[in-house]
Amino acid sequence: AVFVAVIAASGLVAPSIGSAAVSVQRLGYCGGDDWEPAMASDSGHVYVLITHYAGSTTCDPASGLNNSRIMIQVSSDGGKTFSTPAVVSNTPGGQSYPDQADPSIAIDKATGAVYVSFLAYGQSGGHTDIYVAKSTNFGQSFAQAVQANGKGCKNCDHEKILAAGNVVYDAYTQGQYHFVAVSRDGGTTFAQNV
Repeated sequence: AVFVAVIAASGLVAPSIGSAAVSVQRLGYCGGDDWEPAMASDSGHVYVLITHYAGSTTCDPASGLNNSRIMIQVSSDGGKTFSTPAVVSNTPGGQSYPDQADPSIAIDKATGAVYVSFLAYGQSGGHTDIYVAKSTNFGQSFAQAVQANGKGCKNCDHEKILAAGNVVYDAYTQGQYHFVAVSRDGGTTFAQNV
């Protein structure tokens, strides 16, 4: 399980933790392994991503589901409560990748769109793809994930995403090389640049 401490502060300057109201939330599942949390927030929403690896269903039957999938939990009350975990994209690009990992999240403040980037791999030796999924309803659902990397990406890793005004940047590595995939149409298509 992933534990998130949400600090609720009033006013423009955040107080020290000693004077702020702190709420600790348990996210993910009580069984299995929830890795690599990524967080972002906008006005009123908190988004948390995990990579879930299925495990014992003793404490929660859902712990055995969604193995090696990127999951999202959303709070629409500033972090007081969160939705149950939901898969971002079970078949990115319409393909059945056995594994997903390394979630990264960005919110386009101009449009309110939520972008989730992640690795999809396991189809053939060492081949890894970078995917981006977009939500226009505060993370409640995502459109089909779009591949951001060029063809033949082997061992691509460490993707990080930014978005502003329908332009999306997704940086990642492949060995000693660094790439930036850029979308100028709100994540519909990407061009890769070294």
